[in-house]
Amino acid sequence: MGAPGAGAAVNTPKVASTGVSGGGTLIVGERLPHPSLQPREALVNPVQIHLMMNHVPVVAPVVAALLVLIGLAVKSQAVLRVGLAALVVAALFAIPVYLTGEPVEEVAEKLPGVTERQIETHEDAAKVTLVLLGALGAASLVALIAYRRRALPASVGAAALLLCVVAAGQVAWTAHQGRQIRHTELSAEKRANAETTTDRHRGPPRPPTRASVARSDGRLARRADLP
Repeated sequence: MGAPGAGAAVNTPKVASTGVSGGGTLIVGERLPHPSLQPREALVNPVQIHLMMNHVPVVAPVVAALLVLIGLAVKSQAVLRVGLAALVVAALFAIPVYLTGEPVEEVAEKLPGVTERQIETHEDAAKVTLVLLGALGAASLVALIAYRRRALPASVGAAALLLCVVAAGQVAWTAHQGRQIRHTELSAEKRANAETTTDRHRGPPRPPTRASVARSDGRLARRADLP
């Protein structure tokens, strides 16, 4: 297929076009990169992973405690084993939640109203939670493997129930510290800072005007001898 004219190049988005001009010069069109080769933003980043997965370690110990309690009450080995398996799941999810906390910290410390003390408090609580859930999950896994062919003793279930309550309280405390970073209504310190900032921007109260006096008390406004 010939070129449109001498010295003119034909450019197409995907396929290079060639042609011969009147002077015998070979013209090669510019090849554009395929859209699939263009750099794209990651669909899932560490911040999103942290926010999506941090609910599992919060809910799992509570669910595990209920299952263990039911298993002990009705003497059901199946329910008791499911409760211990829930603790293993909580420990597994706690690992990526903790590891993605550092990227979240880098983003949160740049946000207005977020203090370093709040971040450090949440981070310290997260370390304790990770160790506690990791130990509880490992102990549950060992118990499931050791008693895979025989019944779990009631003492194992009782110990698991007690540790579930402790883990649930620690996880709840960690989650509460994390929510205070962005939810100002949960932090007394941030509420006080917000009120101080609002008062500072608001400035001193302005004296009442004739219009405001008239709106508050119409009869008084009519009787007042205002210039």
